[in-house]
Amino acid sequence: MAKKLRYIATFIVAILFGPRALFSYSIDIISSLKIKIPPAIGQFYETLSTPPIYVFQGLKEEILIWRGAFFAIYSSEGKFLKKMGGEGEGPGEFFVIVDFRKTKDRYCVLDVYNKLSVFDKDFNFINRIRLEGEKTSNIVFSFDINNDLIFTAQRWVEDAKNRAKCKTINLYDLNGKWLNAFFPIASLWKNYPSDSILGGIILSLAGYIYIAFRPINKIWQLAPNGQIIKEKSFAEGWWHKIKYNKKDEDKARKQGIFRKFYEEVTMSGDMITKLYIYNENILVSVLRGDPDNPSFYIFLLDPTLQKEIGPLNLKDYFFCGADKNYIYFAKYIKEALSARDEADIELLRCSLKF
Repeated sequence: MAKKLRYIATFIVAILFGPRALFSYSIDIISSLKIKIPPAIGQFYETLSTPPIYVFQGLKEEILIWRGAFFAIYSSEGKFLKKMGGEGEGPGEFFVIVDFRKTKDRYCVLDVYNKLSVFDKDFNFINRIRLEGEKTSNIVFSFDINNDLIFTAQRWVEDAKNRAKCKTINLYDLNGKWLNAFFPIASLWKNYPSDSILGGIILSLAGYIYIAFRPINKIWQLAPNGQIIKEKSFAEGWWHKIKYNKKDEDKARKQGIFRKFYEEVTMSGDMITKLYIYNENILVSVLRGDPDNPSFYIFLLDPTLQKEIGPLNLKDYFFCGADKNYIYFAKYIKEALSARDEADIELLRCSLKF
């Protein structure tokens, strides 16, 4: 039987928000597991000393842990079962996994350069499709699937000479046929004229599309036809803006050190890393950059974007994923010296109560 504990915390943010922003919440720890995770693989992660950990629940309550170009799969009790994926260009292989979703009976995994691979509920490879249209970028930052449609955060370039006319969301059918593009980038491009820095994170919930952009503490709600229903700023008074300058980026690209520049920008402030659905709410994961001590915080928004709860975190642990019913936190018991080494973690499966 899973060990059930309760962690009661009072999250005081009066210094950041003022005396009215004092509230308490409880985190119910449903289970605590000790897990040995294998080395991450994939060329993008070979430069990172400690690759990030992302966790989500499988269709049969398995635990899936992202390791660059594959998922390590464990039972709900933490026993290692198998891998899904691997490094390469063959069927079911990846350069590096950039996003993932599950449907009622499938796993969909996005590789770089718009390749979407589909696996069955037993993690067997089914097929691969490309998400591309006549005017789309070959980079998909994130995706979601709902009602037989695939939504991507991906540039649609109307005029190559005027990038501000790009659109940021594309729609495809389940076979990868391009259908439509919407949500112009113009207003965002004024402050962050860079695909790599701006990015895009997309989520589908309750018949609507939600999109956010990594360095901006704002989320948009759209109808499936692209009509903007509402936009919501969150973390106001708390958000640390990243230190970004277009001239510095251009210089870094010319010198061939853009990756170093990107990592420095990422660690200079707050960046949204992913959107999740938790208990029919939107969970926003935020990385607060600090070269010596980076930290994750989470915010909860209801689907109408009327209510906001956060920032939340769990002392001594870092946020690493969420699903319909659970939120996952972890900490290193034995940290890997490099991405090529195994690591031991403690993984907590939790629920939130307010």
